[in-house]
Amino acid sequence: MNEDEDNPPTSRWRPAIDAITADLAAHLAQRVTVLRTSEMEDAFFCSIRGPEPSWPTLQVAWEGALGMEYIDDKPDVSAALFLYSRGRRLRLDD
Repeated sequence: MNEDEDNPPTSRWRPAIDAITADLAAHLAQRVTVLRTSEMEDAFFCSIRGPEPSWPTLQVAWEGALGMEYIDDKPDVSAALFLYSRGRRLRLDD
């Protein structure tokens, strides 16, 4: 597990993690920070976070999960983002 954001150890999956998080950051037009990673032989999982809220009224932030595993010999990437406002997780049924 990697919790050192400044000097992450080199790993088999680090190039893929860096590329996927860079693509996600470009798509969201926001910085994406990898908080922790868990790596297996054929898969990885990362906890990710966006920038601190910049709007004083809504104070919207997000955290998420990013993963990749091989299914039928093809890489399958998934991401889930969780929105927060003023430290409270937003849900569709709120």
